[in-house]
Amino acid sequence: MPKAQKKRTSASARTEPLKPQNGNASKQVKPATHKRAPEKPTKGKPVTAKATKQSKQTPTKDCQADNYLLLVSLDDTFDPNISRILSIPPETTFDIVHEALQIAFGWTNSHMHSFRIETGEQFNMLSGKPLLYLQTHPQDSAPEEDVKAEAEYTLADILENEEYKGKTRLIYEYDMGDGWNHEIFHLGRADENMGKAMGLDEFNQRIACIAGEGHPCAEDCGGTSGWENLKDTFKKTRGGDKELKEWYKQSCHNGDKKGLDSYKWDLLEVNALLGELGPSP
Repeated sequence: MPKAQKKRTSASARTEPLKPQNGNASKQVKPATHKRAPEKPTKGKPVTAKATKQSKQTPTKDCQADNYLLLVSLDDTFDPNISRILSIPPETTFDIVHEALQIAFGWTNSHMHSFRIETGEQFNMLSGKPLLYLQTHPQDSAPEEDVKAEAEYTLADILENEEYKGKTRLIYEYDMGDGWNHEIFHLGRADENMGKAMGLDEFNQRIACIAGEGHPCAEDCGGTSGWENLKDTFKKTRGGDKELKEWYKQSCHNGDKKGLDSYKWDLLEVNALLGELGPSP
């Protein structure tokens, strides 16, 4: 058998006393010691490797923690009421809120929109004014209207403002012709572990939809009455307005070639699109 090769060891690595050598029997060689005195912490001392490893294991803040939970309901829609519950960071500006609402409700951003803060006492559709009115391009509004740029206001500016907090309604209007009003209700804050529970933490997705009901309303269908008529048409397995069905399947901007199921919508698809808004607003 081949002889095992001896490993080279330094004196500091030996653990047994050296045996006396010929001609040197009277001397005893003490074993080398390895104990190091504990290091005293000093100000400004670099972090040790062990501490660095521990710091990497420290959990980061959940991507959904402290987000606003907003229930958004599309007015005058029934059986079902089209609604979504969104989780959005407080620092999100209203131009990004607009994009999130377009995705969540399946709109195609084909029309003008606005946000308004109103109260039942101070706002009148015929003669009154909202407390605050936000648009993309306020410079295009009539001179007598006090309109602000939506990109300059965050959700926190409204929901945490004592002037508006708990006293007003937040409305998102899309398509001034059909007049789709989305009322936004502040439900509270997201749980500190919600992002992890929904599988969003891995992607650091800050804006998400967590629940809802109702198929996206059809673009250019003629408002509430037109939407109800369209749903009734597709409920009829035989007959119905064939031209209207064909319009929805082939020409409507957000139509479906398979037809219309008023309860069908896809939460996963909505969140995939919301994820494209970016990890943070």
